[in-house]
Amino acid sequence: MTSYSVRMAWRRSTFWLIVLLASIARADTSSRLAGPPRSRSGHGAISLANGDVLVTGGRNKGATSETYNARTGVWTPAGELKESRFGFSMVRLNDNRAMAIGGYQNQYLSSCEIYEPGKRSWTVTGSLKAARGVNAAEVLPDGRVLVAGGFGNGLIGVIDAEIYDPRQGTWSPAPGNTLVGVIGMAPLSRARVLACGGETAGAMSTAAEVFDGATKAWKLVAPMNAGRAHHSTVTLPDGRVLVFGNLRPDKSAELYDPAKNEWSKTEPIPDAISYAHATTLLPDGRVLTCGNGRGAQMFDPKSGKWTRLAPMGENRVYPLVATLPDGRAIVMGGGTRGCEVYDPKKDAWSKGPDLTDDRRRW
Repeated sequence: MTSYSVRMAWRRSTFWLIVLLASIARADTSSRLAGPPRSRSGHGAISLANGDVLVTGGRNKGATSETYNARTGVWTPAGELKESRFGFSMVRLNDNRAMAIGGYQNQYLSSCEIYEPGKRSWTVTGSLKAARGVNAAEVLPDGRVLVAGGFGNGLIGVIDAEIYDPRQGTWSPAPGNTLVGVIGMAPLSRARVLACGGETAGAMSTAAEVFDGATKAWKLVAPMNAGRAHHSTVTLPDGRVLVFGNLRPDKSAELYDPAKNEWSKTEPIPDAISYAHATTLLPDGRVLTCGNGRGAQMFDPKSGKWTRLAPMGENRVYPLVATLPDGRAIVMGGGTRGCEVYDPKKDAWSKGPDLTDDRRRW
């Protein structure tokens, strides 16, 4: 990595740390709460198979976890991580357990932990070969986990990918990839994963590559039309991948067709999207994105159209969003204590249960 790219990585990492230090930790010993019992920033959230939303980690006392039940509207404590962390990746394993991978806490971490929903507790599993945070991860059809990208100690982009075997609880190298920094990843058919974007020599990368889970080999594919980092990558029901967002505000979006190995541009997004957004795929196949203000937008893959939605009630920067079992989506935190629930049938937001402090992804 050149000295310029190191300086760029330092500026980005310093910005994230300033954001993360903005929250003040608060303790609450209640057993059942309208909001999670710890303040958080840089935490992770994921939907479990039973429809609950698991939230864990964060910069401020970031070992605690809690789950949100959409049917009752209640947050419930869900055990503590063995090691506090923020800026980590999080996946749901095929057996419904959740996994927190790497992250940062005074230094970039190689440790990983697994959440057992039945026991509402965390256990330590095998550590990464290379410590990394702000990484990307995807679960392969056979249950293995692919992790790539991110930054390591010394603020250097981590190049080599790794594979986790949940049966053995260990990581092994998956070398051959070229992307570094804050990349995007999305699953494809036949146990393949698309990785795209990131940073190269201080510039946003257009590169894209595909990992084949059967052969553990990487292959460069057609590049994107625009260089991107801090972007969203969403696999659509028809197998294409929608990519949008960037480090700086950007109205462009594009679709990758793995059958043709081609990228095509969508119509411009109504409002430019930068790094501080959150995205989720709704059950009907549409894509909801929101944040970096009150704005929210929707992409419909059937029509290929973007739509500006009703605005959220509060400004949000780096929120988290998760889909609920009934097709709605809950947006959590992002510089505010409030949560809001979006109903796509009504294009309307309603107030959800407040968090105990503002929360952000980083």
